Amino acid sequence: KDLLQRTVDERTREINNQRILIEQKAEELDRQNAVLKHEVEELAGNRLIIALNPALPENSRDDDFKAKVMEVLKSSYSNPDLDVSMFCDRMGMSKTSLNKKLQESMGHSVTELIRTYRLTVAREMIVNNRQTGMMNISEIAYDCGFNDPKYFTRCFSKEFGVAPSSV
Repeated sequence: KDLLQRTVDERTREINNQRILIEQKAEELDRQNAVLKHEVEELAGNRLIIALNPALPENSRDDDFKAKVMEVLKSSYSNPDLDVSMFCDRMGMSKTSLNKKLQESMGHSVTELIRTYRLTVAREMIVNNRQTGMMNISEIAYDCGFNDPKYFTRCFSKEFGVAPSSV
């Protein structure tokens, strides 16, 4: 009986040690995912600015304005309730002023910019996910602020010319 109890206690300690190790690995993966998500957002923002302004000379760009736009996009894009009025509030500008300034500096309206940023982040997440396989397309769509995966697929296909599953 004592031998059996010692064996059970030993195995229980081993299982507890393995559980602790798994929890530590999970925390490390969470930290790495947060870093990766931040890098994806940065990359998507940079690609978006370049894609929207390829012909503009460097000195004509309003860098402070664009930095503020990107800051608001990065902090809000995953919110499915993000709309033009919320974006304008966060920018501290009226809808008319913001749309005019965005059209002049980036060639897009607020709505187009939000959708394009979300899609650019989603594309980067899909590419990175091909290696990890941790999320499916629907999860990425929800994570990027889309309420409907079918709508996300239509927008993605229209923006990039391929379905998200083909990236």
